[in-house]
Amino acid sequence: MYSILRVIIITIVLTIYFALVRKKRNKITIAIGILIGIILYFVLAMNPIERNFIGFNSVEDVIKYQYPNFLKEDEPTYIYNEDTALVKFNGATIPYLFEKENGKWRMHRDKFITHRAIYNLGYNIAKIESKSNDKAYIVLINAFDEKEIEKEKQKIYDSNNSKFDIAEFETMNNQCGIIFYTIIDSNIENYKLYVDDITITF
Repeated sequence: MYSILRVIIITIVLTIYFALVRKKRNKITIAIGILIGIILYFVLAMNPIERNFIGFNSVEDVIKYQYPNFLKEDEPTYIYNEDTALVKFNGATIPYLFEKENGKWRMHRDKFITHRAIYNLGYNIAKIESKSNDKAYIVLINAFDEKEIEKEKQKIYDSNNSKFDIAEFETMNNQCGIIFYTIIDSNIENYKLYVDDITITF
């Protein structure tokens, strides 16, 4: 449905464009029209216009509408908070942020995400901010062969004395993916994350 809506909007815009330039329809105007269509497609993909007036009862319903192809590949991992949720898809490095506004779950859109990958530690690390409630998720994602042993070995803490919770998922390589996460106020000054005593700042 989401892709169909984008195609309809682009078709309408291009029809109006070519109607306005019908007397000068040549290779240049056609090329410009195609370029407009491509730009419009990506703009609508990143900032879905229906987000402001279509709400959903659950995050699962949002995903069925916005990312149906992801559901064909794997079962997402859900991390819920009161008005926000992170969803980890197998093919995505960092979870997607979904927010509840006026009692309804809204479509995902690009947020201000500070991402820093620490390859020598094996983690993908991100700070994912919610603009609706001034909260931020701190997430660390890794995959292990022996999850119980590895979970005990992790030394993850921060300057806010936060409690890090754990969510598990199965990777495409049949390893155990583990997400260490906590929620902090996004406006904390001089926030620091520590992984095996290595300091990480955002």
